[in-house]
Amino acid sequence: MGAKKLFIFDMDGTLFDTEPISAQIWKEVAKEKGYTIPEGVLQGVIGMSYAGGKEVFLQEIGEDFPFESLCAEKIRRQNEWYNAHPVPVKPGVKEILNHAKKWGIPCAVASSSPLIQIEILLNKTGLREYFSYLQSGETVKRGKPYPDIFLAVCRHFDVKPQDALVFEDSENGLKAAETGGIPVILVPDLAVIDEVIAHKALYICDSLIEAVHCLQEEEIL
Repeated sequence: MGAKKLFIFDMDGTLFDTEPISAQIWKEVAKEKGYTIPEGVLQGVIGMSYAGGKEVFLQEIGEDFPFESLCAEKIRRQNEWYNAHPVPVKPGVKEILNHAKKWGIPCAVASSSPLIQIEILLNKTGLREYFSYLQSGETVKRGKPYPDIFLAVCRHFDVKPQDALVFEDSENGLKAAETGGIPVILVPDLAVIDEVIAHKALYICDSLIEAVHCLQEEEIL
């Protein structure tokens, strides 16, 4: 496998336990306008880009679903929630980031979320200092499940895709990294992931703590 020169982390569901919050707020804003979002739709768009999510919502709920206005309201309320509550950090996040620092491996975030939301969560949790680069889906042509967002991070660091390592929780993120030729450690969260797709990951771990153990045992640092 060879030593890794770059760690790339998804954010929601990987660094932070924010997927349940996102889903709940989506349900609330939709209900206020008379819409019900099926659970399968919410799971299916986890990790997906804005454009990809919009396409799924309109296909599954109907062309009349006011995605743009409701998504803007959902993001506004989500940011309010983040500002008013402690942001839940996933188990093992600080451990793996401290190990990366010790190993001399730079870390980046590659998230479909808006950059302002990435900054809010990292600053509030005290994790911003660990990341030397933040890549939002807002500035790439195609979001997950396409590989553009991860390849943009590799270009920024001048690291070949095979020399990077992605940490993801979603099927869309796994597909994106795998398509881009970047090894993935999968730490599943809310979304059900197809078993065949899941086994394309380098490792499937219950937490980032387990991911640290895998990296140490296999000596791929």
